[in-house]
Amino acid sequence: MPNAFVDISSVVELKRSMINAHLSQVEKKDFASMILALNQYRGLNRGVFSAEAFCVMGLSLFFQLVESLAFCEFVS
Repeated sequence: MPNAFVDISSVVELKRSMINAHLSQVEKKDFASMILALNQYRGLNRGVFSAEAFCVMGLSLFFQLVESLAFCEFVS
């Protein structure tokens, strides 16, 4: 769960252009719109236009998380 947020409102269009620069990834899906919509949703909860979310944690919790994920099977 995110517990730290950064206002990215001033760089939204730069972020869109950086996402769209990866042509092989965006040719079939509009990832920029989806990602930026999530950023706008997060911004709503913070009182800004757009926000990037992070999860800040101590090293011991991080290592516990990594260890628990090592046993998970990921489906692609």
